[in-house]
Amino acid sequence: MRTSKPYLRCAAALAGLTLTGGCASMVRTASVADLEKQAVGAWRLVKTEQKLADGTVRAKPAYGPNGTGYIIYDTSHMMCVFLANPDAPPPVPGQPRGEPGSSMENPASYCARWHVDPRGPWMVHKIEMIARSPEKGATALKVGDQIKRQFRREGDRLYLRPTEAAPGVVDYVLTFERVRNDG
Repeated sequence: MRTSKPYLRCAAALAGLTLTGGCASMVRTASVADLEKQAVGAWRLVKTEQKLADGTVRAKPAYGPNGTGYIIYDTSHMMCVFLANPDAPPPVPGQPRGEPGSSMENPASYCARWHVDPRGPWMVHKIEMIARSPEKGATALKVGDQIKRQFRREGDRLYLRPTEAAPGVVDYVLTFERVRNDG
């Protein structure tokens, strides 16, 4: 059976006939679309969890045990994130925001274009705007940088696992919960 319509090639392949490259690419595209649909929405930070080389587990120090914030993925493939530590001491009068010890010491605050790479699956952010540069190992992020986070969704939870961790950290997971419009 030979046809120029890719959906018929896929149907033939699923019926046990010859599989062509056109069908494989349609299946791959569908799985990326499914992964992207899983991410779209507004998500509230539930916790950050770092596992250290010695086996201990802690919240990421920059956000503390009560870290707060949101990450929003839009269908236009734009995203924004703001994460902060609500328990950090208030800014010292005369001290610029973002200096060590201030409540804005290390928020993650940026907007980016996003897409899903199904090989991880990875959530890929290409930074377009930064209000305050979050950590990236020892280097601050800048416009144009791409960052990857492995992601998975379970029910109303979204889990992001950065690919790079601080020294001594062997695993790091950010857990978010879907924001619901309850009226």
